[in-house]
Amino acid sequence: MRISLMRKALAFFLLLFATMGAFSQNNRMTVYGKIRDKESGEPLSGVSVSVINTAGLGTFSTKEGPTP
Repeated sequence: MRISLMRKALAFFLLLFATMGAFSQNNRMTVYGKIRDKESGEPLSGVSVSVINTAGLGTFSTKEGPTP
C-alpha cells in the first residue's frame, strides 16, 4: 500500500514538472517602434533586432517597424 502511494506521488510530480517545462517555453515578446537614423531621422530597414543573452530570439526591421 505504501509503495503504491509513493509511486502515484512520484508519477504526479514527474507529470507536473514535465508540463511546467512545456508551458514555460511559450513566453512571447512583442517589440514595437521604428528604428531611425540618428542624424536624418529616416526609418531604417534591414536592421537586426535581438534580445541580449537569448540564442535565436530576434527579428529584423522594415520601414514600418520590426517584423514578427
